[in-house]
Parts: sequence; C-alpha cells; structure tokens
Amino acid sequence: MAAATFSAGCQEPGDRRHLEADFFDLLVASERVADLVDAIRDTSSLSRRKQAVRELAKAVQDRETFAVEARVAGAVDVLTSLIKLHPGEEDLVELACRIITVCSGTIARGGKVHKLHFGKLVVHLREGSLADGLGARMWAISRSLSSMLVEKPQLVQGREVLEIGSGTGLCGIVAAKLGASKVVLTDCEEAVLLNLRECAAANASADKENRHALSATAAASFPSQVAPEDLDFDPEDADECDDLDDFLSLAASAKSSAAQDSNGHKALLQWDLDNMKVRYLSWETDVRRLQSCKGSAQSIDASPKAPDWLQDIPQMEDSATFDVILGSDVLYEEQHAEMVAAVVKVRLRPDGTALIALAIRDEALYVNLLEQCKAQGLAVHSQNADPGGENNGIMGHARDYHGFVALTITHAKQ
Repeated sequence: MAAATFSAGCQEPGDRRHLEADFFDLLVASERVADLVDAIRDTSSLSRRKQAVRELAKAVQDRETFAVEARVAGAVDVLTSLIKLHPGEEDLVELACRIITVCSGTIARGGKVHKLHFGKLVVHLREGSLADGLGARMWAISRSLSSMLVEKPQLVQGREVLEIGSGTGLCGIVAAKLGASKVVLTDCEEAVLLNLRECAAANASADKENRHALSATAAASFPSQVAPEDLDFDPEDADECDDLDDFLSLAASAKSSAAQDSNGHKALLQWDLDNMKVRYLSWETDVRRLQSCKGSAQSIDASPKAPDWLQDIPQMEDSATFDVILGSDVLYEEQHAEMVAAVVKVRLRPDGTALIALAIRDEALYVNLLEQCKAQGLAVHSQNADPGGENNGIMGHARDYHGFVALTITHAKQ
C-alpha cells in the first residue's frame, strides 16, 4: 500500500475560506467592538454615543463575528439601558433595537451542522458558536488528517486513540468509526466539551448509517488491513446539511439508548458512548507532571483552582496512555509548543505514534515545537500537507500561511 499522504479531504462547495475569515474577523471584531461598547457606556457625550451605536449597527449587520463579539461584550444590556434613558431619540432607539435583535439571533443560531462523507463513512458534526472560541469550529487541516486515516485505517483499528484539542472531534470520531478499540476526545473549554459530547452522541450507535463500525464487537472484527478502495474513498465526496433538528435527534437517541447501565450509572454514560469517551484534559497539567517527574529546577506553581463547571465533566485519568495520539491545528499560542510536546511525551505509549497536522501560521512557533519535541526525547518526521485550494489562508491569501505539515512523532530510540 502506498504511503498515506495528507490531501484536500472532503470540501464543502459553499465553505470557501469561511473558517480562516472567521479567525481573522474575531481578532479584529473583539478589539473594535470593545471600543464601541465602551463609547456607548460613556455618558459624557450623547453625540459620541449615537455615533458609536451607528457604527456598531452597521458592523453587526455586515459581519456575524461582530454580532457575536457585541453580545459577549454586553452590548445588549448596555443598549437596553440606553433605550430606557433616551426613549425620545427615535433613530437611536431603532438602531439599538436592531443591534439587540441581530445579536440575539446570532447567539441563538450557533454554528453549522455538517454531514460529512468519507466514501461510505459518514460523520455528523455541529460547530459551536463563534463566541465559544476557535476550538468550536471545524478547521480544514482536520479533514486532511481524517482523509489520511480513511486511506490507512490500520493506523487506528484495534488501537486506543487519544485526540488532543478535539474541538468538534472530527478526527477522533473518524478513528472510532474505523474500528479503534477506544477513542478519547479531549478539550479544555466548557462550551467546546458540551458540544463535543453532542457530536460524539450523534455518531454513536443510534446512527444507523455507521452502526456496524461503532460497536466494540464490530471494531474487534475488523481485519488488520483494510484497502482504501474497500471504503470507496473519494476526497471530494462531501455535503453539508443545516438540519439542526436531525442532528439533535441523533444525539438524543444515542444518549437515551445508553442512559443507564446495570449499576444504574447515568451522568457518566452521557460522556461515554460506544467506543468513544469525552474528557477534560488540561495540557498544562501534563507539563507540570513532566516537570515534576524530571525534578525540574524551574519553579512549579501550584495548580490553578479548577473551575466550578468541571465538577460535571469527567477528567482524563493521570495514568492514561495511548497507542495513537491525533491532533489538528493545535498550535496557536506560544505556550502550545511546550504543552503539545509534553502531552505527547506523557500520553504516548513506548511503541505508539502521534499524528499531528498543522497549519503553520508562525514559523518561530513551529520551530519551537520541533525543539520542544527533541528536548523531550521525541523523534519527529515531517511532510508537507495540502488541505486544498479552498483554504488559502486568512481572507484567502496564501501568504498568510507558511505552509501545512503533517508530523509523525514517536519516542526516540535510545
């Protein structure tokens, strides 16, 4: 079988550049909206407040990202107070009401619902709202990694798999459908984890299209080698549906069918469906564990207090390790280089393999990741990846990226 390569994967016809545009818009919108909302709060000048409302009204009408940021920045409450204070300013009241309507509609609508086809393999996903952060969206390079798994399913069949920075969980769910013995989908944000649980549920055994590929019994029956042509793989074979009710009914059916085990456990089973588990995983925790094990001379601060919402979400066991680690677009901030290397070092079994697909937005950050892996005794093999012509960087300009790479990471031979 030819070596697997990362290709365009499944592309949606109407999806051109929207993810990277969203990323760019969020950065711009956050700062601009904050300034406008502050100006509206300022009671020293009614004329300046009116001008800020006019600008904000135009912004939220033109771009969804501005509406999301306005809602997060508290624009609805500020504008409601403004209307009560100046009920006779008809133009001002009209614009304020328009902003409130758009903001409320945007938040309620949330993200898209997708039905992705990788040949005969079907995945149902729902993106979160832009307000949930970058992890709530489905990024192009994750489709490339998923396509590679479909081409070489033996990489995950019968293996225990961890997906880090899962987001919507595309790669991990694909691994589960290909016959992994266990897949743990992880993230660290409450809204992302709640949506991830729904995505896992929508792809559990209630999904009749793929029921045979999800049960533990079926997973064990997979042959050690499956030819790509057996899956009828076509990287262009994809579609998108916006039927939220259909998505939610799949999730509800799966959770209902697994609502209680023989011991009467309920809550945990909502996070454990078929061969998939959803868990909270803090990369920072693994960094601290690694430093502690090595007796690092660096000062190790006390672990931060866990947020209250984490009481309702199961956490990754400290001792859990895996045959395969999957990750896509997990490199955004400076500290992520050290964190990703630490998670792979701590969580990857001695003979395991990590498959990490990245868009290189910052060359120095990428180089730092390679250096961090080397420092942790990890061997890294890189190859160029091509997520397709539909993903040409922020706002469609290829220069916004320094390329795409697929990394194969293993423990270095002693």
